[in-house]
Amino acid sequence: MIEIGEQTAGIAVPEHGGVRFFSSSRDFDALDGTVFRSVEQAARAARERARRGAHRPRHEAARRLQAV
Repeated sequence: MIEIGEQTAGIAVPEHGGVRFFSSSRDFDALDGTVFRSVEQAARAARERARRGAHRPRHEAARRLQAV
């Protein structure tokens, strides 16, 4: 399990060549299904995602999905 602060970001499941990340929060869905070489690499990516996401409004993702 990978936690960022008190939030569970997801789990890292071992597979051939590394670990596959499965998100448990919408904040980390961009990483869902990604294969990392190690659990630490997956945790670093989740921390970076949390750091970048903290500065954007939550509705930004929904705005990108609107039809134009």
